[in-house]
Amino acid sequence: MTPYDTHATADPFADSLSAFETLTTTLSGSDASTWTHTELEEYLDAAGRELLRLLLQAHLDLRAAREEEQVRAGAGPVVVGPEGRVRPWRESGHSRRLASVFGMVRVTRVAHRGRGVGNVHPAD
Repeated sequence: MTPYDTHATADPFADSLSAFETLTTTLSGSDASTWTHTELEEYLDAAGRELLRLLLQAHLDLRAAREEEQVRAGAGPVVVGPEGRVRPWRESGHSRRLASVFGMVRVTRVAHRGRGVGNVHPAD
């Protein structure tokens, strides 16, 4: 008998957890115990900011996956553009880079489209 496809996905926060483990391993190592307070702060500033960037990226990826699930299920709100026209079609996979205070991330969204009008991305 063939098993059901459970659509199991990888943990979107796996990279964040790995970065956190690397950070704590480095801090608990013998090399870090020789660092000056300045060197320690510089390391934490860089590694901590990267950890926060990875957490933000993971959260954005999770939002995108949930939005995709909503589209596949045929659910979601009726989207109207700024000029008042309904966007009846949905198109997955639109992405753009976003400069955050933690560094660059990628935002992926569903575009709501209509004939002769611009795309609307309500999740933005």
